[in-house]
Amino acid sequence: MPSRPSAKKHVGLIDQILSPLGVISLIILIGIISGGLYLFARPSYTKNITIGKVQPTPTPTPTTLLPDDGTKGTYSVSANQRGGPRINKIVFDPFNAQKNQPLTITIYISNESPVDKVSGIFKMDSLSENVSFKHISRTDKSEVWQFVFPSLPDTVLYNYVLDITANAANGTGFGGAAPRSR
Repeated sequence: MPSRPSAKKHVGLIDQILSPLGVISLIILIGIISGGLYLFARPSYTKNITIGKVQPTPTPTPTTLLPDDGTKGTYSVSANQRGGPRINKIVFDPFNAQKNQPLTITIYISNESPVDKVSGIFKMDSLSENVSFKHISRTDKSEVWQFVFPSLPDTVLYNYVLDITANAANGTGFGGAAPRSR
């Protein structure tokens, strides 16, 4: 009688994958693919390596102030307010003020009724001072107020800010100027 061919065990793809060698191969393949995706998707960083002396961070340079009228610096102030004094203009003389030098600040205000008081906060590099302005003149509906620092107590290289409040019978007005601010 003819002999029958011997039965061979047919191993399928699923059986090969689930075998111990197949599982190890699958884990290695997943690791290689995810590693490649990580390297492809990550941002690239470059390091600057300094050999020798480390350079210090440079000191900031103050903004240059250019006077618009001799030594004076004039700021027109616009405010969207109803009622009360309106601060129209602020003049710093000298504009590029220096520590221990005089500084005159003149405020021009318009209002229906006389202004009772003008005060402010003058912010410098490391100090802030409350200032009270002196009434200089009034014509029709315009007034001039002034404050003088006989000797500016601090530098204004990086912070040179004035906030003003003007009080009158018909309300309060606010304004200010910042030739330099941090």
